[in-house]
Amino acid sequence: GNGAGSDVGKQSTETAKLSLHCAVCDIRVTSEQLMREHLMGRKHQQAAKIVEARKEGRFCDVCGIVFTGVAQLTEHTKGKRHREAARNRGRRN
Repeated sequence: GNGAGSDVGKQSTETAKLSLHCAVCDIRVTSEQLMREHLMGRKHQQAAKIVEARKEGRFCDVCGIVFTGVAQLTEHTKGKRHREAARNRGRRN
């Protein structure tokens, strides 16, 4: 009867409450422990570095490289490898 249906609704509500979201990696986990583990993980750490570097204007989207400063990125964009990668990327789009 109705008992099973109401239990299912209740269970999904509880699961939704426990769903924690990492905006950097766009993933959801179901416990604070899993979120702590995720935040300590290599993939999240790398993604967070890229997000921060993008905000600060020190990430090359073409080459996927994080730089320590804007000046290093500027120098990088003058280089042969970057220009070649940018040219090749333009052909694919």
